[in-house]
Amino acid sequence: MTAVRRFSIALGVVVTGAFVFRLAYVLVQHRDEPLGGDALYYSLQGHHLAHGRWFIEPYLFRMDHVTLPSAIHPPVFSLYLGVVSRLGADSALAHRIAACLAGAAAVGVIGLVGRRLAGDRAGLIAAVIAALFPYLWINDAVVLSESVLALTTALMLLAAYEFWRRPTQWRAVAFGAALALVALTRAEAALLFGILAVPMVIMAPGLDWRRRLERLGGLALAAVVLIGPWVGFNIVRFEEPAYLSTGSGVTLVDTSCDPVYSGDFVGWWSFTCIPDRLAKDEAVNDRKNREVALRYVRHHESEVPKVVAARIGRMWGVFRPLQTADLDGRGVNADRVGLVASYVLIPLATWGLVLLRRRKEPILPMLALAALVTITAALFYGAIRFRVPADVAIVVCAAVALDGAWSRLRTAAR
Repeated sequence: MTAVRRFSIALGVVVTGAFVFRLAYVLVQHRDEPLGGDALYYSLQGHHLAHGRWFIEPYLFRMDHVTLPSAIHPPVFSLYLGVVSRLGADSALAHRIAACLAGAAAVGVIGLVGRRLAGDRAGLIAAVIAALFPYLWINDAVVLSESVLALTTALMLLAAYEFWRRPTQWRAVAFGAALALVALTRAEAALLFGILAVPMVIMAPGLDWRRRLERLGGLALAAVVLIGPWVGFNIVRFEEPAYLSTGSGVTLVDTSCDPVYSGDFVGWWSFTCIPDRLAKDEAVNDRKNREVALRYVRHHESEVPKVVAARIGRMWGVFRPLQTADLDGRGVNADRVGLVASYVLIPLATWGLVLLRRRKEPILPMLALAALVTITAALFYGAIRFRVPADVAIVVCAAVALDGAWSRLRTAAR
């Protein structure tokens, strides 16, 4: 049996185990639990997509059969659930199981990234960690877009490293397409075009400047082809400009008010901060919410550094971590186990970055993901689930560190 076949079989076993584990957790803990918040939005929108109602505001239709356009979230996760609903699996439980499938697929791709960076053993270690790390599988059980975000992020890492190894035009196109998928899953991931894509193309080995520009053009074209239809769709259906999403305003306004600028919940968010909006158009409300939020920030500039530090501290588990786990809303026990696991994985991942650097592998993709989620926390609030792109990188780098430690132990034992 070849090494590739052995690795494929072993990875398949880990992925299958990851899905069974996620499924068991869903059936034991969440089988009959109703969906709410963002999870209900995604599930209802998937249902409407399956029935030909394209990206409408699902709550208004549910209550009053009013059809209004909606783009609170980018489209990828809703489209995925729409396909599942179209196939006849249209219940909340079916959507939970679909999210588990996406999460298990992410485990497989994370394993491939680990293999690409440090060999078969590191790939399998990365897959096992990803299968067990609560900060990844907890999203599947509660039907959040982070299930697909972990998958698209892992695909993007794979494309980034393949481009670095052989920076051909087609690999640049694949890299751009993967970046677009991440941005169409979580809007803030569009920042990766600036903090990752451009530097990677500029630093890619073996290219002159003309070819670098060609690769950058191919990357950008692929991104425009994928993102353009969604942006164009939003521009024509709202009264004011709307691009990847109309959700930034409400997120800014519910994190820019007294209850979360001081006191026990500094660095978090609050429903009490959201003003009533009479406009039926989401883009109009989005602009008004941004204006209210920015006005509040200007009037409290002296408190901003403290609040930003609290937000970042919450996300990275160094400021009121137990309270943040309780507030996160995905499952207190799982969140707390994830917190403990992250305290082990982050130091390992740091050492993994050192090993990658010594081996002349680029660490920019990993650092860019950490920067992305840190910027997201600084701008909005310190939700642990916003950290998923960085958690994918943490898992891979921790696997590199463990693989390196195993190699050293075997060498010392000889």
